[in-house]
Amino acid sequence: MAKNWTEAHMMSIPNCDICGTTPAVVDAGTRMGPWAYMCTSCWHLDGKNPGKLGAGIGQKLVKVES
Repeated sequence: MAKNWTEAHMMSIPNCDICGTTPAVVDAGTRMGPWAYMCTSCWHLDGKNPGKLGAGIGQKLVKVES
């Protein structure tokens, strides 16, 4: 079975590490270097590769039930 490197399955979605107020949509690298949970706006402003997902770039956060 092929792995989907563009999704991170989570039981709960955290708020964005940058703005702190909006639910995150990705876990991705930032321009500053470290990775962060980011909302769409912060990802496009502060993300290293905004709009791109994959191994070593970032993953979309997907909420799953337990």
